Amino acid sequence: HIRDEIEKRYTFPNLVSGAVYSFNVGLRKPHKEIYLTAAELAGTQPANSIFIDDMAENIDAATEVGFTGIQYFSTEQLIEDLTQLGIMQKEKVIL
Repeated sequence: HIRDEIEKRYTFPNLVSGAVYSFNVGLRKPHKEIYLTAAELAGTQPANSIFIDDMAENIDAATEVGFTGIQYFSTEQLIEDLTQLGIMQKEKVIL
C-alpha cells in the first residue's frame, strides 16, 4: 500500500499526530478542508497545530484556517524555526 511505502521512505509521518494522506480523505493541498481534517484526526484545533511545507500556497491555506505555518527551505532553517516556537531543543523533538 502506498501509505506503507511513504512511512518506510520518510520518517516524519511516524513523528507527528494527524498525518493525513490525500488518497484517504479525497482532498489535496491547498484545499482548506484537508488541514481541518488533519487537526481533527490529531484531536486538536488548528490554533494548536503547525503546518510545514515547501510550497507558499499550501502554507497560506493552512494559516488561513488557523495553523502556524512554516515554509521549509532547509533542515537547518526548519530546526531554527521549530526551536523558536519551543518545539525543538538542541536538535531533539520534544514529544
